[in-house]
Amino acid sequence: MQPSIVEGSNKQTVVLNVDDNKDSLRIKTVTLRRAGFAVIEAETGGEAIQLVSESRPDVVLLDVNLPDLSGFEVCQRIRSNSATTSTLIIQISACFTKGSDKIKGLDGGADGYLTSPVEPPLLVATIRSLLRVRDAEGVRNPLFQYWQTTFDAVVDGIALLDHEGAILRCNAACASLLDRALGDLAGQTFRQLFFCESSDDNSAPVRLDLQSRTRQSVEVIRSGRWLKITSDPVLSPEGGFLGSVCILSDITDRKNLESSLQQFQHLSEPADDVYLAIRPDGKILDANKAAVSVYGFSREELLSRNVRDLFAEPQSSPAGVSATLKDCGGIYQEMVHRRKNGSRLRVEMCSKYTALAGADAFLTVVRETGTRPLHGQGSVGEVLGMCTQTHGPDEHCGSRAAVEELYLFADPSPSAGSVKHELGELASFNRQMQGILKVLPQVSASNCTVLLQGETGTGKELLARTVHKLSPRAAKPMIVVNCATLPENLLESELFGYRAGAFTGALRDKPGLFTVAGEGTIFLDEIGDLSPVLQTKLLRVLQERTYLPLGSTAAERTAARFVTATNRPLSTLVEEGRFRSDLYYRINVVTLELPPLRERREDLPLLVERIIRDFNLEYGKEITGVSSEVMSILQSHQFPGNIRELINILEHAHVLCTMPLIEAHHLPAYLATVPTRPGQPELGKSDLRSMEVRAIMEGLERNRYNRLATARELGIHKSTLFRKLKELGIALPRADGRSNRKRE
Repeated sequence: MQPSIVEGSNKQTVVLNVDDNKDSLRIKTVTLRRAGFAVIEAETGGEAIQLVSESRPDVVLLDVNLPDLSGFEVCQRIRSNSATTSTLIIQISACFTKGSDKIKGLDGGADGYLTSPVEPPLLVATIRSLLRVRDAEGVRNPLFQYWQTTFDAVVDGIALLDHEGAILRCNAACASLLDRALGDLAGQTFRQLFFCESSDDNSAPVRLDLQSRTRQSVEVIRSGRWLKITSDPVLSPEGGFLGSVCILSDITDRKNLESSLQQFQHLSEPADDVYLAIRPDGKILDANKAAVSVYGFSREELLSRNVRDLFAEPQSSPAGVSATLKDCGGIYQEMVHRRKNGSRLRVEMCSKYTALAGADAFLTVVRETGTRPLHGQGSVGEVLGMCTQTHGPDEHCGSRAAVEELYLFADPSPSAGSVKHELGELASFNRQMQGILKVLPQVSASNCTVLLQGETGTGKELLARTVHKLSPRAAKPMIVVNCATLPENLLESELFGYRAGAFTGALRDKPGLFTVAGEGTIFLDEIGDLSPVLQTKLLRVLQERTYLPLGSTAAERTAARFVTATNRPLSTLVEEGRFRSDLYYRINVVTLELPPLRERREDLPLLVERIIRDFNLEYGKEITGVSSEVMSILQSHQFPGNIRELINILEHAHVLCTMPLIEAHHLPAYLATVPTRPGQPELGKSDLRSMEVRAIMEGLERNRYNRLATARELGIHKSTLFRKLKELGIALPRADGRSNRKRE
């Protein structure tokens, strides 16, 4: 029979309806036309094959039982024609058809299989679903398969987004960087993947306008990895916005290297000697101000050069990290260097093998011969802790003495010998914090009640959010309630909800936060401030998992998990009779004690770096860090407000700073003065020397004059502490913490 075509809008989807039953044929045709499709009809297999060749329909609805050819044969012939490889085929058979027929149809090339009679909404939904998949996957063409292979071979993640930001297609690298299965990403949006996290969980949201017509780029951190996301618009020939292409690059190594080099700058800038950080191939990674002054090159010129370019005489050894250097830890050389103006200088070099951001490198101290004695009194071995033997360029020191001044860089952490433990957005070098981070995954995976204790500003809410994110409830809501900020009656109505008429002004029912949380997490901050009445009611909720909304006689259940926090030890409140002992034991299933910032000073450089990074994203600046003077001030401050105070200090400085580094004059006024200790001479209020003396003396006293423990607390290496003690004239008692420990 002649085809009947309903013309519609431009690029209307054409469906070929093949069925020898006239009633069934007409019902499906009417259904499809009402859904906006153009329909072609055929009653035999031969007619269907001819119409497919002539009209090139988008979809073929193919009845399996036809008078001349079976639906399986028609499907195979359509698939054998290279011109119709993009045509979608949906086979339809009676409901009593064997399951093997369905398998035969799908194996034969069908894209879908339905049983008759088909409900009209299901028929339309199936066609539209297959069309979306086809549009996402592209035309069935052998060239596309090769393109996909190339697509997946790219190291960077590539994602094609539609005009609403939904992922149409992405490669394997993209799925790996997003830590998702490739099949789970189709249809997901960047908003779902990146924007869903709360802005107050210490992770900045991705600031990308997915409808922008210009290139955009942003750097974010997710699951401990830094990602650079670049978005480019895709425009039609007419200028219409079709979508965008996003490139995701893992820049974790680069960011780690930047962090290590920032620390290198922080420690090497005040030095009079030349400090160089060098790659194994000799490329100069960083240089301090003294190097710029000695060689006459700008810092940018030095960073574009190989260390060989500074040698006035050819060297027989490669300018890289040799096996001998890695084995012995340090090497000493005498050689001739040349400046930018061509003049020569005889120098002595001490190098130390290290690992910057996990990669081989070595750090070198260069001193012009004759400026200071290098052997005997004041030798490099004494002043810098290096090897005292002199060796040729190819020789290495027989002892395993380390280059103490540079040993600090063997780990990019602020404290040599300590290990950074990371968990999501949390990281620490502090042993007490590391103990918390190590048990946090097991605690989060359980349903037990957690009690977080610590001073105000130590990060209890961030830790609670981390517990929620690591738990099976991560996709559910997290409700935060500060028990100290609301009056008792208001807090009760917020937690339990109420029924209309329960009190004046209650015009309608309001669900409580126990209901709103569902199967998520409820975080009760400052639980020690709960009134005795609310303590009793909360105990019942925790014991029976039920509660009564105000004005209601029917109990409701809650499936939420409870995380609580307090800035005061609850055990003391229990002894004073201000907190119920039975409630205390109910919430004290797992207790995590957060140390104050003054007890985890080794984390200060790490916290400062992360806070400045977040403010850079918020304010659109590129501040690289803080000066050594600022770090000394921060190290000597007691931080009664803990991390929250540190954030406020750095935000104040960040707003005022217009330089690459935050300097002391950017800090709040109250940090500009440091009170003198009894028995100490009166020193200048802003004198950095007095600040250093105060910080070191307080650290030594806290650690019973154990110099290694003091160095770790201050975030410096022990050799740096020894040098500071000598420079500042600080005398130590004969029996220090180290000798005491040996006697024990």
